[in-house]
Amino acid sequence: MDRRKFLKGCIKFISGILLLGCLTGCGVSGKEQSKDFMAMDTIMSIRCTGKEAQEALEACEAEVHRLDSLLSTGESTSEVSAIHQGKTMPLSDDVWRLLQQSQNLYQQTDGAFDITVYPLMEDWGFPTGDFHVPSEEQLNQAKSLCDGSQVNLNERDHTLTLGQGQKIDFGAIAKGYTSDRLVGILMEKKVDSAFLSLGGNVYCYGTKPDGSLWKVGIRNPFLSMASAETAKEEEAMAGVLSVADTAVVTSGSYIRYFTDEETGKVYHHIMDPATGYSADNELVSVTIVCGNGALADGLSTACFIMGVEKTISYWRQYREIFDFVLITKDRKVYVTKSLQSSFETQWECTVVE
Repeated sequence: MDRRKFLKGCIKFISGILLLGCLTGCGVSGKEQSKDFMAMDTIMSIRCTGKEAQEALEACEAEVHRLDSLLSTGESTSEVSAIHQGKTMPLSDDVWRLLQQSQNLYQQTDGAFDITVYPLMEDWGFPTGDFHVPSEEQLNQAKSLCDGSQVNLNERDHTLTLGQGQKIDFGAIAKGYTSDRLVGILMEKKVDSAFLSLGGNVYCYGTKPDGSLWKVGIRNPFLSMASAETAKEEEAMAGVLSVADTAVVTSGSYIRYFTDEETGKVYHHIMDPATGYSADNELVSVTIVCGNGALADGLSTACFIMGVEKTISYWRQYREIFDFVLITKDRKVYVTKSLQSSFETQWECTVVE
């Protein structure tokens, strides 16, 4: 199969979000420019129009790889790996900002978002793909290391101290943070319109070239990737959002998972630090709509772990900051009232006020 077609197919379906209205453009702004590439263990796609669109694409790709080299847990030369090796050094501005944002979310979500979850991820084999169900002894040991309250940030010299044996992972917030950085580049290059797809993280920059809103579909979480590729558009989607100048981030139990051969039970990658197991509640998909990509990214994970009722309660505290679309195992959809007019679905839908 042609690699470019393969990448586009994966981009379209693997993230849980589908772009329904592609960029088109001509005239003074020039035609659409696009770039697809691998980074941060996922497939990334950037499309934009504007006089400096090509320069913006090159700068965006370079920025993604720069951040990946800082944040990767699998790269021995990354700053995160240096932290895991016990090195104490002044941290880069990017890592420091991510730590601050992560700790704020940890406190606001009562620990549902926790970057110290990495030992659990290792025990389940998600970083390497060597999936297996750990023993209770392993889980108890890993759970004891999941404690964001032991993350000590030294504001004076921008250093970090972790608890004994702890490791961190920015996987649940890094792509959202990256989209925020890329938006800065798009602004600097005076790009007219852009669509960023960084795994399950989407950012719609401005409106489409014709001035209309972006149409972003939320994938039907009950379809496999293979089924979604061949399904009709209305079957492949659970709903459609019409948005501009915002991040749309989806986390789902169907994106990364494995089946235990002995029991047939399915385990997914969104780990609940309180139990040591995959988050197990009524949710199968959480989509967050928010102007800040990092916050949208972090909240999609935190809300998935919190479940429907706690997410609704949390949103009522912070309703001016973000909105959500929740999909449950029994195919019910919950959408915040402020998204009601911009969200279309054929599924049973409850508007949350």
